[in-house]
Amino acid sequence: MALKEEDLPDYDKDALSRERALRKTAEECRQEQEKAKAELPGLKKERQKLDRKAEGYAEEARRLDQEIKQKEGKLKRKCLTGNIPCLPADETKRGALNLEIAKMINASLGTKIDLAPIAKWEGVYLKSYVPWWPVNEPDGGPSMSKRDGNTRLQGKMKNGDPNNSGVTIAKGIDFGGQDYNVYKKELEKFNKRNKIIAEEDFDKLSEKIKPYFGKIGGEACALARKNPLEITQKEADLLNLRAGEEATRRAIELFEKKIQRAPQDL
Repeated sequence: MALKEEDLPDYDKDALSRERALRKTAEECRQEQEKAKAELPGLKKERQKLDRKAEGYAEEARRLDQEIKQKEGKLKRKCLTGNIPCLPADETKRGALNLEIAKMINASLGTKIDLAPIAKWEGVYLKSYVPWWPVNEPDGGPSMSKRDGNTRLQGKMKNGDPNNSGVTIAKGIDFGGQDYNVYKKELEKFNKRNKIIAEEDFDKLSEKIKPYFGKIGGEACALARKNPLEITQKEADLLNLRAGEEATRRAIELFEKKIQRAPQDL
């Protein structure tokens, strides 16, 4: 049975409506730039040909100068291109990647990680964002799928894989596909070992992030738009520590498996 747009939940309908409005604005912007680019040479040529001695010269010169300025302004505008996240990251709410985290990971795993090169370009955000967007099928309709028996919008990554992103914060930590109780237990273990934030502050952080687990796509966008999550730099340090150590542990495991399978390739 074909999935129908009218069966989408309200939050997905809202996400789709916003996406279409953004794409319409982007297309209008591109069309205006093409028009300005085509008209600008003629206006400049007309301006150069004005006779300073002719009656009404000053008025006509002002009119053309103003029109030329408007056209040049349109060419300088940055039209939206590519995939447009339903809730972009707020560049005014950036934190930093604490280099002390590497020392904690190295002490725990016996590694020699250097986060300094990563810290130069890795984004750390103290306010939530959702790197997800609805996409269209070749027929122009939205990409949809069934999830838990319900019709939902299905986002896609640039490579075509499904995009199931949820509310994201700090160094790209996505709560959407994670289990809250498991995450909290692991996070508490990291905090007790490294004492990054006080116990009472940990309890507050745990409750603060709880509503965002298990929400993906349009549902995550609606929640984070209505109730944005904001954290402190210290809280970001704790979240980044857990994510960083787990990523390092997985990298070690993959490396060891590769050695076991094909030591001659190394």
